[in-house]
Amino acid sequence: MGFHRSVTTIGLFTLLSRLLGFVRDLLTATLLGAGPIADAFVVAQRLPYAFRAFFAEGAIDTSFVPVYATKLHQEGPAKAELFARQIFTLIILVLVPFTVLSIIFMPHIVTLLAPGFKHDGERFPLAVMYTRITFSYLILISITALQGTLLNAHGKFSPGALAQIALNIVMIVGLLLAWGLGLDIGRTGCWAMIAGGIVQLVMLYIFCRRQKIFPLHFTSSLWSKDVKRFLRLLGPGIAVTSSLQIYVVLSTILASTLPAGAVSALYY
Repeated sequence: MGFHRSVTTIGLFTLLSRLLGFVRDLLTATLLGAGPIADAFVVAQRLPYAFRAFFAEGAIDTSFVPVYATKLHQEGPAKAELFARQIFTLIILVLVPFTVLSIIFMPHIVTLLAPGFKHDGERFPLAVMYTRITFSYLILISITALQGTLLNAHGKFSPGALAQIALNIVMIVGLLLAWGLGLDIGRTGCWAMIAGGIVQLVMLYIFCRRQKIFPLHFTSSLWSKDVKRFLRLLGPGIAVTSSLQIYVVLSTILASTLPAGAVSALYY
């Protein structure tokens, strides 16, 4: 795919993703309004996204691609694939216990990141319940981000944008189903987020398999000079990509101390 065609394709997919995200938020605002349920739902989406900055997307892009590309062009596909498997194994070894512990101690995490909810008998239990559902999205999006980065390194840029479109579509469908069937809209929206994450992961896995670049396999050969270089590059990557999330977390902390509806109103 030529440069101009690539830019046009990615731009159109990104625009479509943003438009669908806007529709998703309009639907959320219409169905939930600005109140305790909406506040809890917003926090449940924000927490995994906040940690996502540390484990996925920009941080992985800036630290993984230089090492992977060097190995691919200098040492061949086999060595590059081994490095990719090492990083995949490392992500799973870190994120699975981190996610399990976070779900167990979610009341403390919600208290830390939305302290105004602590003494709110409605928002606090809802936020804990919803975030326990959505927090597993962190694992899904981290693996998806790694696959998207691999595809980018091989010149395949559109699948990553398509994955974001898929998430928005699944969440829109989930919210509409909850409304039509009379289900708990907040809880259903949280499960729709997990379903969307699964769809994203599977989509990119299929793209990767077609390109024969990254079967999701573990490796026992975990520690190497390449992994050490990846970890050294990871710090600056996290510092750059986490700045926006730090602002979002701080704004959530402050908004949580205001009356019910403030968090969702600020989000809208």
